[in-house]
Amino acid sequence: MINNHINVSSDKCIGCRNCELICNCGAVKFKTDTEGFLIPVIDEKKCLHCGKCIKVCCIEADERKVETNQQKAYIAISKNKRLYKRSASGGIFSTIAYDFLSENEGAVVCGAAFSSGEVCHIIIRNVDEISLLQGSKYVQSNLNSVFQEIKQYLISNKRVLFCGTPCQVYALKLFLKGKYSNLFTIDLICHGVPSPGFLRKDIESYTDYKKVEDIQFRKKNPLFESKSGFFFTIDSKEIPKRKNRIMITSSRDPYFSMFMNGLTFRKACYQCQFANLNRVGDITIGDCDSASYYPKFHPEAATSTVILNSQKGRYLWEGSKKSIDFCHLDLVRESENNHQLSYPFKQPEKRVNIYDEINNTEIDILRNKYAKKRNFKERIIIILFFLLPQKFLRKWIRTK
Repeated sequence: MINNHINVSSDKCIGCRNCELICNCGAVKFKTDTEGFLIPVIDEKKCLHCGKCIKVCCIEADERKVETNQQKAYIAISKNKRLYKRSASGGIFSTIAYDFLSENEGAVVCGAAFSSGEVCHIIIRNVDEISLLQGSKYVQSNLNSVFQEIKQYLISNKRVLFCGTPCQVYALKLFLKGKYSNLFTIDLICHGVPSPGFLRKDIESYTDYKKVEDIQFRKKNPLFESKSGFFFTIDSKEIPKRKNRIMITSSRDPYFSMFMNGLTFRKACYQCQFANLNRVGDITIGDCDSASYYPKFHPEAATSTVILNSQKGRYLWEGSKKSIDFCHLDLVRESENNHQLSYPFKQPEKRVNIYDEINNTEIDILRNKYAKKRNFKERIIIILFFLLPQKFLRKWIRTK
């Protein structure tokens, strides 16, 4: 966007929908591009070239300034076993969300959920709905008009907790012009987001997409303390009640396998301006990649990195740390082990034409090329994952 004239760059656009929300004349509409991502389409006949969209664009905004020397970091795990078991890593978001809703009358929490056939951001108002927002969503979330809803809550003097990727948190602050003291934010250590269009194509190879009730990409052993297994799980109304779930390991599913190899991220992800310690959320959370340096801290459990970036972040932490087991984390070491805290994912050479291949190739051919064949051993591993402590499962896998 240059000199109040919109110049859409699909390579840099993050799909936050700010320009669509701010445009009073309806000149901006978001549509799905050939890769399955949402991008803005401009009606030049309606555009007044007022420049409002430029002021809320993450690409055009001024450089962010964060006092990184004031950050505090922890390796952490929730003491609430119910919340922890449903979470992908240490259960920190759900624990903070639980305390936030419990301690602030009329407060709301906004996060990503599988709703109405897609992953999108929704607003919840009570602790019974936290489960809707739990678990990793390895796809780009549709923000729809949730920023406008958040603004109305803030104007009504309600406290709002928003959790999303760093670019989504930044987009929200730009949309609100950063002036609401009752807004609290959590940004995720994000490696990149694949296309919702590709996810739909993949799911449809297993079941009727319209009948899918939930999807998950991580699972924990329900009986023992465990790290998260990378399983793609689909709950569908179409599947008989006695077998109401499809579960595939990450290497056996083309969508999941290509995600793990960074082949299908949005183009902007490979040049992400947020992949560093200059964070935009009041708190940053994600998987702890340097957990092996803390062998006495829940060695068989999935743990989280927690980075406090602001006074608001410290306030949230003080309100929830009674419900969290934690110890100080060496943030420099963590950033060395978790590259997304230092630099963005490097774009693979195959990414240039990957969506042409996805769009023009049957899913079974993609599965044969990018995923491993499913076999009896995999089924045994899935069963044992939910029956045995992981240290015994790892020993069994090594012997086999």
